[in-house]
This record gives sequence, C-alpha cells and structure tokens, in this order.
Amino acid sequence: MRLERADGDGLLDLAESVRRTTTLVRGPERMFYGLVEFEVIDLDGYRICVGGSVPASADVPAAREREETAP
Repeated sequence: MRLERADGDGLLDLAESVRRTTTLVRGPERMFYGLVEFEVIDLDGYRICVGGSVPASADVPAAREREETAP
C-alpha cells in the first residue's frame, strides 16, 4: 500500500482500506486537538497510529477518554 499526503477524506479512505485487511484497534476518531487518528497492530506486534486533519464536516466520532492498561 502506498501512502501519500492527501486531503482529509483520503485519511478516512485509508482507514477503511486498512480495516479490510487487518483489525483497527482504535478509531478512526477525532482527538481533542482536532486531528483524526486510527491505530493498528502490525505483524510484529507494534502498535501504529496514523493521523491527520479531516474536514470538520466529516462524520467522525469524538475520541472518548479511556484508561491505558498495560499488556
């Protein structure tokens, strides 16, 4: 998969594409600072967070606060 800088809708398209091939562990969700993020776990077990700006008009749920738990 080739990643490029794109408009905000491109980030949501990327998240949907990733969702078809692996499990999203978080998101996409709009963070309190305005960016939209989603996370996956790669084949080596590393957690990868992808984020970027998405137009405010996009239908993206706001992030909910959660406690971090150790694996």
